[in-house]
Amino acid sequence: MQNPKEDPKPAIRILLIDLNLETEALIQSYIRKIEHARFHLDSTTDLGCAAESIRENRHDIYLLHFSPAGTKHLDFLKAVRKEGSKNLILTLLDTADEKAERLLMEAGANDILVQDQFDSSDLDRTIRYALLQRKSEAQLERLIQERTLELAFANQTLLLADKRKNEFLASLAHELRNPLTPIQNALEVIQNSSQQPGQVEKARGIIERQLQDLIRLIDDFLVISRITRNKLTLQSEQLDLADVLNHSLETNQPLIDKAHLKIEKNFQEGDCFVYGDRMRLEQIFGNLLNNAIKFNRPHGKITLSVKAEKKQYVTRIADTGIGIPRLELQALLASTRSEAFKPNHTSNGLGLGLTLVKKLVEMHGGSVSIQSAGKDQGTEAIVRLPKWTRCEESSASSKSATKGAL
Repeated sequence: MQNPKEDPKPAIRILLIDLNLETEALIQSYIRKIEHARFHLDSTTDLGCAAESIRENRHDIYLLHFSPAGTKHLDFLKAVRKEGSKNLILTLLDTADEKAERLLMEAGANDILVQDQFDSSDLDRTIRYALLQRKSEAQLERLIQERTLELAFANQTLLLADKRKNEFLASLAHELRNPLTPIQNALEVIQNSSQQPGQVEKARGIIERQLQDLIRLIDDFLVISRITRNKLTLQSEQLDLADVLNHSLETNQPLIDKAHLKIEKNFQEGDCFVYGDRMRLEQIFGNLLNNAIKFNRPHGKITLSVKAEKKQYVTRIADTGIGIPRLELQALLASTRSEAFKPNHTSNGLGLGLTLVKKLVEMHGGSVSIQSAGKDQGTEAIVRLPKWTRCEESSASSKSATKGAL
């Protein structure tokens, strides 16, 4: 009685093709002498049935009798190989024939046996070698397929990265060019000596503002570049989020005054502490405020609010500006923003600034999202940042100490 714990190897399935009864009996007697493996033998004289078995991979090995009379066996072998079959097909010759052996190997035979030149040991060795060869080929094919998939994925990743790089550079060129056109126009006004002093002063003001925009864009680009190369380190500390927002408002106050915007604040100092880099947080909210100002309408309104939700603070910056068409919301945090979103041709796009905001917020363990009810319905930027805890500060200090000790 067989031990139920034993896991016998499955029988090796062999199909004997077009063998006469005497040869078939000889092969069966040889097979019975092979003790290290189990075998299951089938036989057929119908080459059509044999071809179907090969297509459906019903057997592990096919032993094809080759008759020098006629070409049906050679044609059969060529046909199944032409169909793409990689099954193990051994051929059996009645007598040694160099020409027949050459033709069979060229047609795709895996090995050749000569009936009067082999015994049970030779058959055993041929079967084992053929199965080992097939196993090695299968492993190689699998390895090639895996490597091909890896290369295809890597190539696709490179193509996507190249596409994003080109889109980013196009967006950068577009955003850098926007301030340059007003600067060029203002310089032409200044160079024209016939202009009134008031117009010259106005032109100088345009140059100053556009230069500030240009400097901000370049700074944003440099920060994004450092983040991408993992070269940016946050100088984190306990911060009052309200203080950060107030400072961002002060920085943007000249633009707020010029656009005659009303500011509504729904937060109090001392109520909302986070753990982060002051300069980078001010950069985050400064960019979002700048967008709210730039894409607002004259005499519009900007509302800033902070609300505690579980383990995070949710900051909302809402404006009453031109809004965002619904179909464009999903692409808003990409590198570019459509020309349709700009209230006039002198406004910069949002792509670079929002890309920077997204990356910096994520570095602080938070998230950013944009909402809009549609065109002319205003826009709301929502920033979620983790609440400050002493555990957070201790963990950061421990990491800094460990890093310094290395």
